[in-house]
Amino acid sequence: QFYDELGYHKFFERILFHLPIWVYGFVLVIILTRFVLQKRKMTSSDLHLLAIVGFGVCAFGLVIWRAGFDNLLRTLPPFYILFCYLLFQVWQKALVFQSAPENSIHARSTRIPLSLLIVFLPCLFYYEMNTHHGFYAGSIGARGWVINKDVKAVHPETTAIKLERMDVLTSPNEAKWISEVVKRISVYSKKGDPILALPLNPIFYFLTDRVNPTPYEWVLPGMLDEEKELEMVETLKAKPPKVVIYVDIAIDGKEERRLKNYAPHIYKYLVENYAFQEMIGLFQILLPRTQQGNLGF
Repeated sequence: QFYDELGYHKFFERILFHLPIWVYGFVLVIILTRFVLQKRKMTSSDLHLLAIVGFGVCAFGLVIWRAGFDNLLRTLPPFYILFCYLLFQVWQKALVFQSAPENSIHARSTRIPLSLLIVFLPCLFYYEMNTHHGFYAGSIGARGWVINKDVKAVHPETTAIKLERMDVLTSPNEAKWISEVVKRISVYSKKGDPILALPLNPIFYFLTDRVNPTPYEWVLPGMLDEEKELEMVETLKAKPPKVVIYVDIAIDGKEERRLKNYAPHIYKYLVENYAFQEMIGLFQILLPRTQQGNLGF
């Protein structure tokens, strides 16, 4: 019933939140068994496995509190490697068992089905990631990729966005918004001028050849303590941005992760020194109050 409610793809995503924990734990058990119980010396292969597990655990720890599938995707490569390693270990053990002289021909005849079963899970993962998760996973579906006239990868609607520094396919809304924001930045500033994108979207610095006056590409929850935040405000006062591209979002759906709540000094600086000009999709265009009336935002 749970499977029927979620559907295949959502169920697959739920599984991916739990599999890394099991895989990392199982690999650690294997290494500890070799080292402690079997009294084996630590080999370079064991060290490689420990390094991959370490990277995997640390990366997974970054997203375990951010339950979005898009965040999980970024941390899965160590899991892919170790999962395939475990499948290979199972395959090797099965071959050793089947090759024993006391086993019948029937046991050895299962080698091909077993090999296909072992390969099936990585192939399923490869297919799923490449056909059903759009732009964020880099799916071939995002390019409208076609296997043949009868079998087509799932592909969302796409629109080309062609700028001086970028020529890519993206969703229609994103293409429109990014193009319009770039145009507004060009209207209100010139190349080399300082602008500010908050809390994210440093791509606008690159696309418009403008300067970020701060040392931070983005400002996320927990990133700046009060001292660092006040230093950033002083930097902005010394080099005031000509344009601010502001997105008022509660990151991960948590209200305490809205900029005004986790970076109140920066938000206060914006309110006191900038006025709302217009809204382009999710992006608010803010201009210095010396250029605009006291409109507020």
